[in-house]
Amino acid sequence: MQKFDLIIIGGGPAGYKAAELAAENFDVALFERAEPGGVCLNAGCVPTKSLLHIAKEIYVAKSLTEFGLEPLTGEIDPVKLMKKKERHIRTLRAGVASALRNAGVKVYAERAEIAGRRGDEFVVRAPSGEYAAKRLLIAAGSEPVMPPIQGLEEGLESGFVTDSTGALDIERIPRKYVVIGGGVIGAEMASLYAMLGADVSLFEATDSLTAVPDADMKALLKKSLERLGVKVHLSSFVRGIAPGLVAATSDGKGIEAEADEVLVCAGRRPVLSGYGLETLSPAVAAGIVTDEYMRTSVPGMWAAGDVNGKMMLAHKAYREAETAVKDMLGTPEKIRYDTVPQVVYTIPEFASVGVTEGEGLVVKKVPAAYSARYVSESDTKDGFIKFVIDPSTNTLKGAFAAVPYASEIIGTLAAFIQLKTPISQINTLSFPHPSVAELISLPKR
Repeated sequence: MQKFDLIIIGGGPAGYKAAELAAENFDVALFERAEPGGVCLNAGCVPTKSLLHIAKEIYVAKSLTEFGLEPLTGEIDPVKLMKKKERHIRTLRAGVASALRNAGVKVYAERAEIAGRRGDEFVVRAPSGEYAAKRLLIAAGSEPVMPPIQGLEEGLESGFVTDSTGALDIERIPRKYVVIGGGVIGAEMASLYAMLGADVSLFEATDSLTAVPDADMKALLKKSLERLGVKVHLSSFVRGIAPGLVAATSDGKGIEAEADEVLVCAGRRPVLSGYGLETLSPAVAAGIVTDEYMRTSVPGMWAAGDVNGKMMLAHKAYREAETAVKDMLGTPEKIRYDTVPQVVYTIPEFASVGVTEGEGLVVKKVPAAYSARYVSESDTKDGFIKFVIDPSTNTLKGAFAAVPYASEIIGTLAAFIQLKTPISQINTLSFPHPSVAELISLPKR
C-alpha cells in the first residue's frame, strides 16, 4: 500500500488547485478518472466562453451592414468551430497537467473508491492498487439534473435531447432549438445558438429568469435575449418532449415549440455516489456539509467545489481549495461567500456580488449611459450598475452590473465589499476615461 499525506478525489478546479498548493508541504495523490480540469475546463465554462466569443464576433459582423459592408454569406462550419474550441481546451488542459507535474503531485488517471478508515488513515482503492493518507479532500464535482419530463429519456438515448455537455459538441446548427431552464447555462446557451443562427425558444418554470438575482437584471436579461430573437416563455412547465416538438403548459394553456434539438439544463447537483463516500458517512444536505474552513463532519476530511452544494462556480472552488489547504496546514482562514461574484456571459454581461437588498440599506442605480465608452460602443442604452450601500458605514454590501465588460469590473466591486472600502474613498479613485469601469465612481450621484 502506497501512503501519502493527502489524497484528493476529483481533478476539477477545487481538486487541482488544492493539489498544487498542498504539494508545497505534503506528498499529494490526486485521482481523476476523466481529463484534468474537471467540467469547467472540459465541458463547462471554458468551452462555453470559447464558443460565445466566436458567436459574438459573428453577431457583431452581421450588424455591420448598416455601415455599407456586404452581409455575411455562407454557413458556419461546425467542424472548424469545434476544432477551435478543442484547441483552447487542449492548451488549458496541458497547463493544468504541467502545473501539477511541476508541483510534484502524483496524478492517477483512474477511478478511485474510498474503502473506509484504518486507524487514523483513509484508504482508497483504485485499479492500480491501494493508497492511504491521513487527510482526504473530496472534490468530486457535480452532474446535470434531469427533471421528470415525458419523453426525456427516449430523447437522450436518440440524441435529440442533450445536457449542457452535449450542447457544446455542435455537429450542425439546428434550425429550431429549444432550451429548458432559465439559469446561467440556459441563458448562455440560448444566446449562443441564437447568435449562430438558430431559432431559439427558452422555457423557464418560474416567473423570471433565474440566471441573475436582481429584479432589474432579470427584466433586462429577458429583454436582451429577445433582442437576439430568443422566444422566452416564463411560468412555463414542459410536460412532454417528442421528436421535433416540445409541449408545455403556461398559465393553464398548452403551448408548443418546434425543435430540431433540445437542451435540458434544469440545474446541477453534487456527485455523492460512485466513489465510496457512504463508507465514511459524512453529514450531507444539499451536498457534503462543510463549515467555513471546508471541514466535513468526518475528522481529517475536507470537501471543496460543487460537491458541497454551495455556489457552483470555478472561482469559488479555487477559493475553497485555498481555504481547505490552509486549514490542513494549521493556518485556518474563513471563506466569505458574500464576496464571490457571479457572471452570465450574454450580451450585455450580467455580474453580481453580495446582497440585493436589506433593512436599512440604500440602493443606488447608475445608468450605463453616464459612460462615454458605453454610449460609443452600444446600440442600446438600458445597461446599468446598481450599488447596495450600508449608510451606517458608507460601504458597499452588494453590486450588480448589466454592462459590457461586467465580468472584468465585478472583481473590483467584490474587493471593495471584502475590504469594507468607504464609498468616499472609492470616489477618490481615478478610472480610465472613457471606460465602463468609471461608473464605479458614481454612486454619489
